Amino acid sequence: TTCFPFESTLHQIYRNFEKDPYFGGDAKCVRTGPTGDLVGSSLNTTFAYGTEGLLDVTLTLTSSPGYTAKNVIYYQPRNSDLGDFVFTVAYRDCKNCKVFRHNYINNGAGCSYWLTDEALDDRDTCCAFVYDLLCGPEKYINYDDSCK
Repeated sequence: TTCFPFESTLHQIYRNFEKDPYFGGDAKCVRTGPTGDLVGSSLNTTFAYGTEGLLDVTLTLTSSPGYTAKNVIYYQPRNSDLGDFVFTVAYRDCKNCKVFRHNYINNGAGCSYWLTDEALDDRDTCCAFVYDLLCGPEKYINYDDSCK
């Protein structure tokens, strides 16, 4: 399936909401990957956030109604009582960046912008443009030099 497994680390650069209950509230340095291979449509990965936060998940790729592309990522936390959560892929450039909708934030209006290790020095990506169009001007910066 396109863009999986993650071959490098994916870093959340910013999002349009202040606190994420799955990733340490307002913790910085949210990241994941690289991942193992897909088994069927699923794989295990770990999100890290802040200085010590970890969230182990099993993710499963599915399709939105009417789509053939697997554009929905269903997460099942393995070490949390928060319950399952969903990202919808709003846009992706597998080598550089991704824009996700967080279905559990603001009735699905939550958005985040992620970059791969390789793209960290070039933040002016198509994903940044798409984020601005789909997610609005709000940007809570989540990545800075302390995350390196």
